Amino acid sequence: MQPNFDLQSDTEALYVDGIGHIAQYHHYIDKLWSHGVIYFVRDYLFREIEARLEAGARPKSVRHLVDRLNTLNSKIRAHESEQCR
Repeated sequence: MQPNFDLQSDTEALYVDGIGHIAQYHHYIDKLWSHGVIYFVRDYLFREIEARLEAGARPKSVRHLVDRLNTLNSKIRAHESEQCR
């Protein structure tokens, strides 16, 4: 999956194929959990790992990304288990 850097739009919301509409001028750093942004980050990271491996990258070269994904998944599990209490 190659990133498309030509995503800016004249409107506030922007359509990203495979994701849907996002507000391009808003920031979501304080809404990682309440707006599900953390799941977008997780899915993006997973797809990046997949794409690199499919393109012929050696597993060792994506190890740092796998470690980040594992850490993120641990944080998601902890957050979800806290929400279910």
